[in-house]
Amino acid sequence: ESDFRNAAALLARTGKTFELARCHYVYGAFLIRQGRLVEAVPLLHSALEAFKKIGAQRYIERTLSLLGTPSKPSNESKYADSSRLASLLEVSRSVGSLQDLDSLLKEILSKAVEVTEANRGYLFFLNDANKCELRVSHNSPSHDESTILFSRNIVEQVRRTGRTVLTVNAAHQESFNQFESVSANDLKSILCAPIIRRGAVLGVCYLDNSITSGVFDGGDREILEAFMAQAAVCIENARAFEEIREHNRKLADESDRMKKRNAELQNLVALQASHIRSFGDVRLVTQDPAMCSLIDQAQRFADSHAPVLITGASGSGKEIFAHLIHFSGRRKDGPFVKVNCSAIPETLFESEFFGYEKGAFTGAASARKGKFELADGGTLMLDEITDLPLSQQAKLLRVLEEKEITPVGGSSPRTVDVRVVAATNNDIAFLVKQEKFRQDLFFRLSVLNLVIPPLSQRPDDVPVLASYFLSSVANAEGGREKRFDDSALLSLRETSFRGNVRELKNLVYRLYIAYDKEIITAEDVRRCLSEGKRSGGADGAPSMFLEEEPVISRAFLERTMPFSQIKELFEKQYLSEQLKKNESNVTRTAQALDLLPSALSRKLKVLGIKLKKGKD
Repeated sequence: ESDFRNAAALLARTGKTFELARCHYVYGAFLIRQGRLVEAVPLLHSALEAFKKIGAQRYIERTLSLLGTPSKPSNESKYADSSRLASLLEVSRSVGSLQDLDSLLKEILSKAVEVTEANRGYLFFLNDANKCELRVSHNSPSHDESTILFSRNIVEQVRRTGRTVLTVNAAHQESFNQFESVSANDLKSILCAPIIRRGAVLGVCYLDNSITSGVFDGGDREILEAFMAQAAVCIENARAFEEIREHNRKLADESDRMKKRNAELQNLVALQASHIRSFGDVRLVTQDPAMCSLIDQAQRFADSHAPVLITGASGSGKEIFAHLIHFSGRRKDGPFVKVNCSAIPETLFESEFFGYEKGAFTGAASARKGKFELADGGTLMLDEITDLPLSQQAKLLRVLEEKEITPVGGSSPRTVDVRVVAATNNDIAFLVKQEKFRQDLFFRLSVLNLVIPPLSQRPDDVPVLASYFLSSVANAEGGREKRFDDSALLSLRETSFRGNVRELKNLVYRLYIAYDKEIITAEDVRRCLSEGKRSGGADGAPSMFLEEEPVISRAFLERTMPFSQIKELFEKQYLSEQLKKNESNVTRTAQALDLLPSALSRKLKVLGIKLKKGKD
């Protein structure tokens, strides 16, 4: 009793009206349970008057209940406890079955407001900055934090301490009226509880009544804390379910993407298959009508014994057509032998083409077959035929007419059955007029003719060739499949490839290696082309078949002199400049110019270009 009197006196001196009224209420209830009704009634009336002044409606009802039925206080208490327990069980069941997080949070807040008889409620959850962020509101005119009336300080205090805050009239309580949001908004009844799971604060449940003081009591705090503990489990489960659902959605998206990608690859394979012609180990990819007609023409030539002359720009596919002719005819089971005429020195022509007998010259320790004998029963491809020296062209003509060869050091001729396919990227008819190539040999070789168009004349082939080369590189490198998007194929189609198919193939190879991505875009193509220009990586060599911009000065082109002289002047100046760039190293210069060192040495000798001593 002395403790009660001391506490009451202290509360009266400090002006804490509500706390004093509660003190009277609690002590009055205690006296009733002791049977001391006479002492209890004045205290309860005093408490009742104070509750009426501050508008603590729930305490008014409880005080009146004690005054009206003083003989049954324990029954009222038991009823209140059982009612709260029933409410807690009911809300736990209602939220426990929800798996959608947004629906769950709305239901949790709605039930919390209902059970505690609050008139507004807010759920805050921690964001990445570890600050409480409004997620759900109930009975609020706005969901914007800047416009709703609540105490941010109380929310952050509960988040920081993990302890529930209960106010009867916050604006008149010393511990809370120091907060600007409390005093400015005249906040009254506030119940704010943490949402805790596994020792960590997930968020905060904020309930209030801005009109009436004393709405919440200790029982409300207990039931809200118990409810938030149950809600935390439900929230964790809903988040886990949401993560699983999101993971399943991503798996489904990935599955759809893979199905789409497989369908695209199958379509690409089908598209490529419709444009691919195989001839032995060589494939020809085209959808150009002119090229398809050329293929048909080459196949008609296949069974003939007559020589075929194939002309076309460097890199346009002359060797592929030579294979096509070989593998489409009766000779497909015979050998296919290719000879680069520019790589064979003039002094070695006979031994290379006709072979030699043992002891024919120093170092001939054993007999060796020449290219014609090696190609017997099959096809001999003479690439760069216009680079064959004039002195040797007569010997080749004789073999073509007589179909006999005599090895160096041999005494008797040998019959050979060889189909000759010659190829060049030069204007051979013009060379004949300039007497750089024998007319009779030209007529003998050009019984049948194929002119391969440059890639610039068949732009529709670029997309299918690029896609085919990209798949081929993936198989060769053992890497993942990649593809061009539509913009990249359009960019490639609009690109001028001076080196024709060879340059396109090399570009695709660089794109595959340089960009570690599944889809190659137009920007990747432009960047790779730009880098290739800076490094001087253009393929192909100038010739009459190339459609290219002038790279020689206007003054040089306007000079009038015999063509043979202007050509020799150009070759001499050009090769001298290239040798200077490579420090007079023939091997490096030949590699840069895509020539064999022996062919370059022969050309330098003809042009009278002398090397600095000590250089290879």
